[in-house]
Amino acid sequence: MAEGKITRIVEDRQFFFIEKDYWCHFNQYNKKPTIGDIVYYEPEENNGKKNAKNVKFIKNSFGATINNISTNNNDLFENYLKSLEVGYFEDDSLKKVMIIDFPQKLAEMFQKKSDINKPTQIRKYYDQCKLRIEGPFKVRKDFNSAKSELLKMIPLINNAKMKNHISNEFYLFMEKNIYEAIKSPKNLIEGFMPHFQSLIGYYKQK
Repeated sequence: MAEGKITRIVEDRQFFFIEKDYWCHFNQYNKKPTIGDIVYYEPEENNGKKNAKNVKFIKNSFGATINNISTNNNDLFENYLKSLEVGYFEDDSLKKVMIIDFPQKLAEMFQKKSDINKPTQIRKYYDQCKLRIEGPFKVRKDFNSAKSELLKMIPLINNAKMKNHISNEFYLFMEKNIYEAIKSPKNLIEGFMPHFQSLIGYYKQK
């Protein structure tokens, strides 16, 4: 048995790759594959092609604790975006890294430059999500309206970025989360909003 990481998934054709070399069909894995999964597998080579079989889940590499998430800004943000790509939830529950680990590290990163990403600016976007999107959706259950309001935020946030009120990283934080939130009411209410609230909670008020 070998150990490796799932690096690519081709959902419509029902296969994935371990590292960059080993091809594996979904039916050889004991759970739904997720980018970042660390797995045991049996490597095979047939006519120069590398295959994997009997793949067993060990852990997800993005399920790191706060102690082993990189403090290098580029690595941290890259890991965050990769984690966000596979969603907010694990086994139908909000992932710990989305409620504690990443929000704490991202808050520290966003506040490193005192002239941008100010608490009042970041809080403004959270309040807009809370009061103009989450609140009305809970009352009217109109998800199409909620999606429309979320998407309207993107050009406004981009304008703030162009004026150097927020960093490019915070813009990407909002953009990527908005695109995740509009996928379903669960993503909005149980994923994005608690995740954003956690970021606000770790933000130091100045």
